[in-house]
Amino acid sequence: MSKLGFSSIASFLFLYTSIAGLTGIIINVILTTNNIRIRIIQGETLQTVLREAINSSLNIEPNSLILTESILVFFIISIIEVLAGIWLWERHKKGGKIGLIILPVSLSISIILNLQFLIIIHLVKIVFLAAAWKELK
Repeated sequence: MSKLGFSSIASFLFLYTSIAGLTGIIINVILTTNNIRIRIIQGETLQTVLREAINSSLNIEPNSLILTESILVFFIISIIEVLAGIWLWERHKKGGKIGLIILPVSLSISIILNLQFLIIIHLVKIVFLAAAWKELK
């Protein structure tokens, strides 16, 4: 592989998973926001909706709290993976180094959230990142 090497494939995988993760988080925020809008249109006041949201956030169950923290960390990791993907595309070694730091964390979160498809993709990213290491400058 001369022009499109292993680093290009690794870059694509990093960009794919990070953009998919960010898109999922954005869709979740939009749906939550629309749920609040629908409740207000149906006659509930904003004060009532916000009070319920605050009360429900104070009564978070431990599993729910772990899930929320995992999603927040996953959001930050997705942004960092975008940088790694861009730098891998340009064949910079710093993209590979960031990828090596981020992959165990994102793999752990995928295991916690039981996202089998992402677990497989993260393992494939490890393989391509290892194969691309010689291409990086």
